[in-house]
Amino acid sequence: MDHEPEIADLRHGTELLRERIEDVRADWERKRRDPSVPGAPAPADDPEAANGGAVAGDWEGEGPAANDAGQ
Repeated sequence: MDHEPEIADLRHGTELLRERIEDVRADWERKRRDPSVPGAPAPADDPEAANGGAVAGDWEGEGPAANDAGQ
């Protein structure tokens, strides 16, 4: 039995999945750097967040800014 067509389909599917994963990862990284996206923590290597910059998810009395304000 010749499995070459099935192997080609699996390889193609693997490549499509790899591309999708890369797209989702890039989208997540963009969201992590956007302080207006709730629940998306800034990356540890983000110098803006490390220096007290905006922290994603810090809104309406939640997170570090609220703690500093005594809320």
